[in-house]
Amino acid sequence: MVPGGLMGFALLMMGVWYGYSRSGKEDRIGILKKAGIAGLVLGVILGLVFGIVMPGFLAIVSAVGAGIGFAIIAIIYALIFVVGTIIGDFLENLKK
Repeated sequence: MVPGGLMGFALLMMGVWYGYSRSGKEDRIGILKKAGIAGLVLGVILGLVFGIVMPGFLAIVSAVGAGIGFAIIAIIYALIFVVGTIIGDFLENLKK
């Protein structure tokens, strides 16, 4: 199993646990928004760190590229987590 697949599986299982253990429906759109914002902020910070190493126009390009890339990755991982919360809510409803 590839490391990315293992990370996705771990996120799915954490989502199932989160959805099952918390009563009621989760704010799934809120989870996605927070993940996108966190990914964007982390990407811009990492891009600015790269910008220190390669000053000039490349600093701006790397900050924007890293920000967009990390936001996309964070949203994909958040989607996997949200699918896990849906499964967890379904299991919680079966228990009742």
